[in-house]
Amino acid sequence: PNPQYLGDSTDVFTVVYIDPVSGCRNEEQVVVRPFTNCPKGLVGVPNVFSPNEDGANDKFIIFADLLESIDFLRVFDRWGNTLWVTSDKHEGWDGSFNGKYLNPGVFVYLVEYTCPIDGKKVILSGDFTLLR
Repeated sequence: PNPQYLGDSTDVFTVVYIDPVSGCRNEEQVVVRPFTNCPKGLVGVPNVFSPNEDGANDKFIIFADLLESIDFLRVFDRWGNTLWVTSDKHEGWDGSFNGKYLNPGVFVYLVEYTCPIDGKKVILSGDFTLLR
């Protein structure tokens, strides 16, 4: 899906399925309506990562393929101190602060982006776990 294609009109598609064994045919019409506001799920956020250099989940990174960009992604410790900030949706946090790797624990994120559908600012927040 491409956010630019979401359009402003309703489309009707006919879906035809023919069972390859029995030859039975089924036909349904599907109505597709454009979003009128920003749907949930444009940004996926993991709830755990393990920066142990094994090549799997080594960075805390969001999934935002349907967005051209984000305003920012911030990571905080449990006392509210900012540990890391980026405005690059492809950049991930490696679990370090001031060049030192942090101990396992729970951290907080804040993501802000502009919805490509209605142009409104969206703020997501939550927590995730760093494992070693």
